Amino acid sequence: MSLAVSNCVIFAEGNADEPYRPVGKALAFLVDELLGIMLFILGFNPTQSFCTAFLGLLCKILRRRMPALAELVMNESSRRGFLKSGSLVLGTVGAGTVSVVRPTLANAATKGADPVAGFGWEVTNFHNNGADIYFEVVNAMTLSSINIDVAMAPNPAPTTTGLIELLCTGYVSRGGAPGTVNGGTAFVSGVNAAVSQPTSANLGPVTVFNPNNLSSTQLVVQQDLFYAVILKSWVPSGGSASATSRQVLASPSLKLNAGDYLVFRMGHAGVTACDAEMQGVLQYTLG
Repeated sequence: MSLAVSNCVIFAEGNADEPYRPVGKALAFLVDELLGIMLFILGFNPTQSFCTAFLGLLCKILRRRMPALAELVMNESSRRGFLKSGSLVLGTVGAGTVSVVRPTLANAATKGADPVAGFGWEVTNFHNNGADIYFEVVNAMTLSSINIDVAMAPNPAPTTTGLIELLCTGYVSRGGAPGTVNGGTAFVSGVNAAVSQPTSANLGPVTVFNPNNLSSTQLVVQQDLFYAVILKSWVPSGGSASATSRQVLASPSLKLNAGDYLVFRMGHAGVTACDAEMQGVLQYTLG
Protein backbone atom coordinates (compact mmCIF):
# COMPACT_ATOMS: atom_id res chain seq x y z
CA MET A 1 0.00 0.00 0.00
CA SER A 2 1.03 3.61 -0.33
CA LEU A 3 -0.16 6.37 1.97
CA ALA A 4 0.89 9.98 1.38
CA VAL A 5 2.09 11.54 4.62
CA SER A 6 3.63 14.80 3.33
CA ASN A 7 1.15 16.83 5.36
CA CYS A 8 2.16 15.23 8.63
CA VAL A 9 3.63 17.82 11.00
CA ILE A 10 5.93 18.03 14.00
CA PHE A 11 4.81 20.76 16.38
CA ALA A 12 7.35 23.23 17.64
CA GLU A 13 7.66 25.03 20.93
CA GLY A 14 5.42 28.09 21.01
CA ASN A 15 1.89 28.05 19.62
CA ALA A 16 0.88 24.40 19.95
CA ASP A 17 -1.78 24.82 17.25
CA GLU A 18 0.68 26.03 14.64
CA PRO A 19 2.97 23.49 12.90
CA TYR A 20 6.61 24.39 12.62
CA ARG A 21 7.28 22.83 9.21
CA PRO A 22 5.93 19.97 7.01
CA VAL A 23 7.90 16.77 7.34
CA GLY A 24 10.64 16.68 4.67
CA LYS A 25 9.99 14.58 1.60
CA ALA A 26 12.68 12.08 2.48
CA LEU A 27 11.32 11.54 5.99
CA ALA A 28 7.76 11.30 4.70
CA PHE A 29 8.77 8.66 2.17
CA LEU A 30 10.56 6.68 4.85
CA VAL A 31 7.56 6.79 7.20
CA ASP A 32 5.26 5.74 4.37
CA GLU A 33 7.43 2.76 3.43
CA LEU A 34 7.94 1.62 7.03
CA LEU A 35 4.21 1.75 7.68
CA GLY A 36 3.47 -0.26 4.53
CA ILE A 37 6.05 -2.92 5.42
CA MET A 38 4.74 -3.23 8.96
CA LEU A 39 1.14 -3.63 7.85
CA PHE A 40 2.13 -6.12 5.15
CA ILE A 41 3.92 -8.27 7.73
CA LEU A 42 0.92 -8.12 10.06
CA GLY A 43 -1.48 -8.91 7.20
CA PHE A 44 -3.61 -6.01 8.35
CA ASN A 45 -5.79 -3.90 6.05
CA PRO A 46 -6.18 -0.62 7.96
CA THR A 47 -8.78 2.04 7.68
CA GLN A 48 -7.85 5.61 6.80
CA SER A 49 -8.64 6.72 10.36
CA PHE A 50 -6.22 4.12 11.75
CA CYS A 51 -3.45 5.31 9.44
CA THR A 52 -4.08 8.92 10.41
CA ALA A 53 -3.96 8.09 14.12
CA PHE A 54 -0.84 5.95 13.70
CA LEU A 55 0.99 8.67 11.80
CA GLY A 56 0.02 11.23 14.42
CA LEU A 57 1.50 9.01 17.13
CA LEU A 58 4.66 8.44 15.10
CA CYS A 59 5.13 12.18 14.59
CA LYS A 60 4.67 12.74 18.34
CA ILE A 61 7.39 10.15 19.05
CA LEU A 62 9.69 11.83 16.56
CA ARG A 63 9.07 15.17 18.20
CA ARG A 64 9.72 13.93 21.73
CA ARG A 65 12.41 11.30 21.24
CA MET A 66 14.43 12.45 18.25
CA PRO A 67 14.76 16.25 18.38
CA ALA A 68 17.81 16.14 16.16
CA LEU A 69 15.47 15.38 13.25
CA ALA A 70 14.13 18.91 13.56
CA GLU A 71 16.54 19.92 10.82
CA LEU A 72 14.74 17.54 8.45
CA VAL A 73 11.28 19.02 8.95
CA MET A 74 11.92 21.97 6.70
CA ASN A 75 10.46 21.56 3.26
CA GLU A 76 12.62 21.87 0.17
CA SER A 77 11.91 25.55 -0.48
CA SER A 78 12.51 26.42 3.16
CA ARG A 79 15.87 24.65 3.13
CA ARG A 80 16.89 26.49 0.00
CA GLY A 81 15.94 29.83 1.52
CA PHE A 82 17.64 28.91 4.77
CA LEU A 83 20.94 28.24 3.02
CA LYS A 84 20.69 31.38 0.89
CA SER A 85 20.14 33.50 4.01
CA GLY A 86 23.58 32.57 5.38
CA SER A 87 22.13 31.42 8.70
CA LEU A 88 24.19 29.25 11.00
CA VAL A 89 22.85 26.57 13.33
CA LEU A 90 25.03 26.52 16.43
CA GLY A 91 23.63 23.31 17.81
CA THR A 92 20.99 24.52 20.30
CA VAL A 93 18.29 21.97 19.53
CA GLY A 94 15.51 21.46 22.05
CA ALA A 95 12.54 19.10 22.00
CA GLY A 96 10.91 20.06 18.72
CA THR A 97 12.77 23.39 18.68
CA VAL A 98 15.66 24.63 16.58
CA SER A 99 17.36 27.79 17.84
CA VAL A 100 19.09 29.55 14.97
CA VAL A 101 21.77 32.14 15.57
CA ARG A 102 22.42 34.47 12.65
CA PRO A 103 25.98 35.84 12.85
CA THR A 104 26.38 39.46 11.96
CA LEU A 105 28.17 40.29 8.76
CA ALA A 106 30.94 41.94 10.75
CA ASN A 107 31.61 38.83 12.81
CA ALA A 108 31.60 36.57 9.77
CA ALA A 109 33.87 38.89 7.83
CA THR A 110 36.32 39.18 10.70
CA LYS A 111 36.56 35.41 11.06
CA GLY A 112 36.97 34.87 7.36
CA ALA A 113 39.50 37.66 7.00
CA ASP A 114 42.09 36.35 9.47
CA PRO A 115 45.28 36.58 7.41
CA VAL A 116 47.92 33.89 7.06
CA ALA A 117 51.63 34.09 6.30
CA GLY A 118 54.23 31.44 5.69
CA PHE A 119 57.98 30.85 5.66
CA GLY A 120 60.39 28.06 4.91
CA TRP A 121 64.11 27.40 5.28
CA GLU A 122 66.52 24.56 4.73
CA VAL A 123 69.95 23.83 6.15
CA THR A 124 72.35 21.39 4.49
CA ASN A 125 75.17 19.51 6.13
CA PHE A 126 74.08 19.99 9.72
CA HIS A 127 76.61 18.24 11.96
CA ASN A 128 76.59 18.98 15.69
CA ASN A 129 75.74 22.63 15.16
CA GLY A 130 72.71 24.87 14.68
CA ALA A 131 71.18 27.83 12.86
CA ASP A 132 68.44 30.41 13.50
CA ILE A 133 66.11 32.71 11.57
CA TYR A 134 64.05 35.62 12.90
CA PHE A 135 61.72 38.30 11.59
CA GLU A 136 59.90 41.31 13.01
CA VAL A 137 56.24 41.61 13.99
CA VAL A 138 55.35 44.91 12.30
CA ASN A 139 51.78 45.24 13.60
CA ALA A 140 50.22 44.16 16.90
CA MET A 141 48.45 40.83 16.53
CA THR A 142 47.36 37.61 18.18
CA LEU A 143 49.02 34.51 16.77
CA SER A 144 46.01 32.21 16.65
CA SER A 145 47.46 29.10 15.01
CA ILE A 146 50.71 27.64 13.76
CA ASN A 147 51.21 24.77 11.32
CA ILE A 148 54.88 23.80 11.17
CA ASP A 149 56.44 20.83 9.40
CA VAL A 150 60.05 19.77 10.04
CA ALA A 151 62.06 16.99 8.45
CA MET A 152 65.61 15.69 8.44
CA ALA A 153 67.57 13.02 6.56
CA PRO A 154 71.20 11.85 6.76
CA ASN A 155 73.34 13.39 4.04
CA PRO A 156 75.81 12.29 2.83
CA ALA A 157 75.46 8.55 3.36
CA PRO A 158 76.70 7.82 6.89
CA THR A 159 79.74 5.75 7.66
CA THR A 160 78.89 5.39 11.35
CA THR A 161 75.89 3.73 12.94
CA GLY A 162 74.15 5.61 15.72
CA LEU A 163 71.58 8.17 16.81
CA ILE A 164 70.95 11.61 15.33
CA GLU A 165 68.54 14.25 16.56
CA LEU A 166 67.24 17.66 15.53
CA LEU A 167 65.77 20.09 18.06
CA CYS A 168 63.36 22.64 16.52
CA THR A 169 62.07 25.56 18.57
CA GLY A 170 60.13 28.80 18.18
CA TYR A 171 60.36 31.82 20.49
CA VAL A 172 59.13 35.37 20.86
CA SER A 173 61.83 38.00 21.34
CA ARG A 174 60.00 40.78 23.19
CA GLY A 175 60.67 44.39 22.33
CA GLY A 176 63.38 43.91 19.76
CA ALA A 177 65.60 41.56 17.80
CA PRO A 178 67.54 38.90 19.70
CA GLY A 179 70.45 40.41 21.57
CA THR A 180 69.13 44.00 21.50
CA VAL A 181 67.04 43.98 24.70
CA ASN A 182 68.76 43.76 28.06
CA GLY A 183 67.62 40.58 29.78
CA GLY A 184 65.67 39.49 26.72
CA THR A 185 66.14 36.87 24.04
CA ALA A 186 69.75 36.51 22.86
CA PHE A 187 71.91 34.19 20.81
CA VAL A 188 74.57 32.17 22.61
CA SER A 189 77.98 32.31 20.95
CA GLY A 190 79.25 29.03 19.57
CA VAL A 191 78.55 26.62 16.74
CA ASN A 192 75.19 25.52 18.18
CA ALA A 193 73.63 28.98 17.65
CA ALA A 194 71.56 28.33 20.77
CA VAL A 195 68.92 30.79 21.96
CA SER A 196 68.98 32.19 25.49
CA GLN A 197 65.40 32.89 26.54
CA PRO A 198 64.25 34.63 29.76
CA THR A 199 63.07 32.31 32.51
CA SER A 200 59.34 32.43 33.19
CA ALA A 201 58.44 34.70 36.10
CA ASN A 202 55.09 32.94 36.51
CA LEU A 203 56.35 29.37 36.89
CA GLY A 204 58.81 28.02 39.42
CA PRO A 205 62.01 26.04 38.87
CA VAL A 206 61.92 22.49 37.56
CA THR A 207 62.65 19.72 40.03
CA VAL A 208 63.93 16.37 38.76
CA PHE A 209 63.32 13.18 40.75
CA ASN A 210 66.21 10.94 39.71
CA PRO A 211 66.81 8.15 42.25
CA ASN A 212 68.82 6.11 39.72
CA ASN A 213 71.34 8.87 39.02
CA LEU A 214 70.53 8.84 35.32
CA SER A 215 72.27 11.31 33.06
CA SER A 216 70.04 14.37 32.82
CA THR A 217 70.32 17.97 31.69
CA GLN A 218 69.48 21.01 33.78
CA LEU A 219 65.98 22.26 33.00
CA VAL A 220 64.36 25.68 33.22
CA VAL A 221 60.91 26.93 32.18
CA GLN A 222 61.43 29.45 29.40
CA GLN A 223 59.11 32.38 28.77
CA ASP A 224 57.55 32.80 25.28
CA LEU A 225 58.69 29.43 23.97
CA PHE A 226 55.65 28.50 21.86
CA TYR A 227 56.99 25.68 19.69
CA ALA A 228 59.33 22.78 20.49
CA VAL A 229 59.81 19.53 18.56
CA ILE A 230 62.59 16.96 18.77
CA LEU A 231 63.29 14.60 15.87
CA LYS A 232 65.31 11.48 16.69
CA SER A 233 66.34 8.70 14.34
CA TRP A 234 68.55 5.66 14.51
CA VAL A 235 70.89 5.63 11.52
CA PRO A 236 71.97 2.18 10.34
CA SER A 237 74.91 1.49 8.09
CA GLY A 238 74.12 3.09 4.76
CA GLY A 239 71.46 5.35 6.27
CA SER A 240 68.43 3.54 4.86
CA ALA A 241 65.00 4.27 6.41
CA SER A 242 66.40 6.88 8.78
CA ALA A 243 64.72 10.06 7.47
CA THR A 244 62.11 11.42 9.88
CA SER A 245 59.61 14.28 10.03
CA ARG A 246 56.83 15.75 12.11
CA GLN A 247 54.02 18.21 11.59
CA VAL A 248 52.56 20.27 14.44
CA LEU A 249 49.28 22.19 14.38
CA ALA A 250 48.72 24.29 17.49
CA SER A 251 46.62 27.23 18.66
CA PRO A 252 48.82 29.30 20.99
CA SER A 253 46.59 32.45 21.10
CA LEU A 254 49.83 34.35 21.61
CA LYS A 255 49.68 38.13 21.95
CA LEU A 256 52.39 39.87 19.92
CA ASN A 257 53.24 43.58 19.99
CA ALA A 258 54.67 45.66 17.20
CA GLY A 259 58.45 45.45 17.49
CA ASP A 260 58.51 41.89 18.81
CA TYR A 261 60.37 39.26 16.79
CA LEU A 262 59.61 35.62 16.02
CA VAL A 263 62.69 33.40 16.26
CA PHE A 264 63.01 29.84 14.94
CA ARG A 265 65.93 27.50 15.52
CA MET A 266 67.11 24.09 14.32
CA GLY A 267 69.98 22.38 16.13
CA HIS A 268 71.60 19.04 15.27
CA ALA A 269 73.44 16.46 17.32
CA GLY A 270 74.53 12.94 16.43
CA VAL A 271 76.95 10.59 14.73
CA THR A 272 76.42 11.77 11.16
CA ALA A 273 75.49 14.90 9.22
CA CYS A 274 71.98 15.59 7.94
CA ASP A 275 69.92 17.97 5.86
CA ALA A 276 66.95 19.59 7.60
CA GLU A 277 64.01 21.73 6.53
CA MET A 278 61.26 23.70 8.30
CA GLN A 279 58.07 24.97 6.67
CA GLY A 280 55.61 27.09 8.64
CA VAL A 281 52.19 28.69 8.17
CA LEU A 282 51.00 31.27 10.70
CA GLN A 283 47.42 32.49 11.10
CA TYR A 284 46.82 35.66 13.11
CA THR A 285 44.34 38.35 14.02
CA LEU A 286 45.47 41.98 13.84
CA GLY A 287 45.00 44.27 16.79
